[in-house]
Amino acid sequence: MKKGKADNNVNGTVRDISGADDIGCSELATDKPSPKTIRTALADFIRKFLTPYKCEGRQGVYIDKELHQKISVIVGIAGKRQLTVGNYIDNVLKEHFEKHADEVKTYLQKSYNKIF
Repeated sequence: MKKGKADNNVNGTVRDISGADDIGCSELATDKPSPKTIRTALADFIRKFLTPYKCEGRQGVYIDKELHQKISVIVGIAGKRQLTVGNYIDNVLKEHFEKHADEVKTYLQKSYNKIF
């Protein structure tokens, strides 16, 4: 792959992740967060998602190969061989259900009422 083409791919990926538009970075914050804010956010992320635990009852599921590879890299770097891909996914799903419990309940109630 040529360098120019690789740079375009990287820029496209960064644009997709950051929410920046094609014209510039108008949607990005112009002020940098303080180092303390970054440390706090990082510590919160580590506490929520990168903390290993022992889970007794496990159930296998299939996930997208690309997602599995990304999670494996995160777990490999941060987990120090104690955190598993399953632990990380469990942690992400726990956070998701905590944040969206009301929406899930509302959806389930509406779906249940349609059936009966």
